[in-house]
Amino acid sequence: MGLLAGLFNLGEVEAVTLAKIPFTAKEAMLLPYVNYAAQKHNVEPHLILAHIFNESSFDPKVKRWEYGSEYSFGAMQLLRKTAESLAGKKLTDSELLDPQINIDLGTKYVKQNLDRYNGNYTDAMAAYNAGTARKNEKGQYVNSKGVPNVQKYVDRITTALSMYREGKTPMTYSLTSYLPSVITDKLPETPEIIKELLPSAIASSFWLYAGFGIAGLVIGTTIFMPKGK
Repeated sequence: MGLLAGLFNLGEVEAVTLAKIPFTAKEAMLLPYVNYAAQKHNVEPHLILAHIFNESSFDPKVKRWEYGSEYSFGAMQLLRKTAESLAGKKLTDSELLDPQINIDLGTKYVKQNLDRYNGNYTDAMAAYNAGTARKNEKGQYVNSKGVPNVQKYVDRITTALSMYREGKTPMTYSLTSYLPSVITDKLPETPEIIKELLPSAIASSFWLYAGFGIAGLVIGTTIFMPKGK
């Protein structure tokens, strides 16, 4: 089925359109590929959008060096070995950065992880980032070394997903101002860490900026205060 045909015949998956969400130009450019991949792999398009937002902020040509090992490519930031395994063949850099190929393979990987974890969105998100869904004794998603940075990754996608479902876009709407209570009603196993970290993050930011303000005032006073003769 061609790409344009896929936009209007999504089978079990409903297409996301500009009429439903006020997308930015960067999001709108990738929307046809998202809807096509959603239909092909039977994945909720909002979830694909949330992954792309988190991975690349809708920059299809981004190429990053990952942890001193290898590059990740494109809108869904796929490692070469992962993308080639999904495609069943070798891929050039230009193919890895092609948004249609990249989003198709990235969505296929999302679908594999959803199937692997029986449809559990948060487990699938963690596996997309870390290869598998591991949790520590506090119930936080962790990497292979036990560091809970994977939990932050899951929290960010979870929030973006809820926003897209509510007709908002995280590209123009602050994630930190989006209420965690909205997420609670929408997703399985909502990470409690969001509720724990948000107030402390806001407080930390306040005291950080307050500290800068006081320091600036002291320096300014020292420099510009009239000196005695």
